[in-house]
Amino acid sequence: MSPDSAATPLKSTAPGFTPVAWLRVLAGPLIGIAVGLLIGAVLIRLAGAEVGTAYTAMLRGAFGGQRQLTETALKAAPLLLVGLGLTVAFRARVWNIGGEGQYFMGALFGSVAALTLSTWPAVLLIPIMLLLGAIGGGPGGGGGRFLQS
Repeated sequence: MSPDSAATPLKSTAPGFTPVAWLRVLAGPLIGIAVGLLIGAVLIRLAGAEVGTAYTAMLRGAFGGQRQLTETALKAAPLLLVGLGLTVAFRARVWNIGGEGQYFMGALFGSVAALTLSTWPAVLLIPIMLLLGAIGGGPGGGGGRFLQS
């Protein structure tokens, strides 16, 4: 072994992130969470409530049992769907600020189909609901492209 090789750190040959890369990826979101909790604590305190009691109630309300977990998942699912759709758009370098409106219009069209055609068999109804949901939500994404050009 040469003297130079002892002084140089070993490089990992395994694919993936190094600890420094993980820190860079996680630092922004973790700092954002910490700042959000700190601002929330200040606002809770200014309102005259106990910060610990308020955060405990918030956590129990979101994750305190089966019903709370179900409600949290029901509220989070639309946000995750919109976020996933916007991620695809942003990766394609397409600016889309109407994700929430597209979601609601698609849900409205799909719901109208479900209520109007409720006697149809599910094998036919579900694809029609999906198709009408896409028809309802799609133009919302095109509006921004029309205005951009």
